[in-house]
Amino acid sequence: MVILAGLVGAALGGHSALADSSATKENQVKAAFLFNFAKFIEWPAQSFAAPDSPFVIAVLTSSAAGASFGEELARIVKDRRLNGREVVVKQTVLPTEAVASQMLFAPSSEEALLPRLREAMKDRPVLMVGESPECLRMGGVIVFVSEGDKLRFEINAARADEVGLKISAQLQKLALAVHRP
Repeated sequence: MVILAGLVGAALGGHSALADSSATKENQVKAAFLFNFAKFIEWPAQSFAAPDSPFVIAVLTSSAAGASFGEELARIVKDRRLNGREVVVKQTVLPTEAVASQMLFAPSSEEALLPRLREAMKDRPVLMVGESPECLRMGGVIVFVSEGDKLRFEINAARADEVGLKISAQLQKLALAVHRP
């Protein structure tokens, strides 16, 4: 857990004034986790249109909470790169727009869209990250889990395998649970 905590701190860029509210602090931590998840996952080459295509993180934002998270994520990843690629955050309200991303964050406020997301994603190599157990059942690969005052995560390794994502053993060791086929 020390490794991931250090990575979250590094992704926050040493911001000492973390947040005024607990909701903002939670968004900052989740945004840092998302950025760092990508460092431990390998996407198939066909996930990108070209060798210099950006790494796109989509955030479902039909609610104010989703939009707020998207803004925080954009701030966290600003001027950062993943495997030499620019990182771009796109806020979207349509599940069909999310298929052009490498990672998708589905806040719990967007849980009603999970069936449409599952249909839109099918077998696309998109790392869907959510906030509810329902997300894992509906095609998500990682879900955040609150454990006391700590934020943890679970991994659906079976879904990752289905869509061709390779999750490092190091990230799997940090997970609260890894669901396998």
